[in-house]
Amino acid sequence: MLLLIILIIISCTAACALLWKKQQRPQGEPKGFILIPCTGSSEDLELRVKSAYWGEMLESEETRRRILIVTVDAGQNLFTARRLAAELSNVETVDITALEDRIRRDV
Repeated sequence: MLLLIILIIISCTAACALLWKKQQRPQGEPKGFILIPCTGSSEDLELRVKSAYWGEMLESEETRRRILIVTVDAGQNLFTARRLAAELSNVETVDITALEDRIRRDV
């Protein structure tokens, strides 16, 4: 359990460091990501994802960020996360262990 917590902290720190460089949103610059954590005890996952989704839809197409639902022992919420990713454009589901690779793919 402690190892999992340490892994999450390290992954989130690395992701934040990568995203910090990408948070500028002018035209032509990298757009970045919105990370939404999803665990087995997550409540209101659908509400958080749809809120972020519609917030981004109000932005111009050139400045919209991709929404990543980051799963960590998601349990029953994994189905909800995958359903949302299938229903909404610009939304993906990624496991915490693959988060760094997913972010680096767009750098």
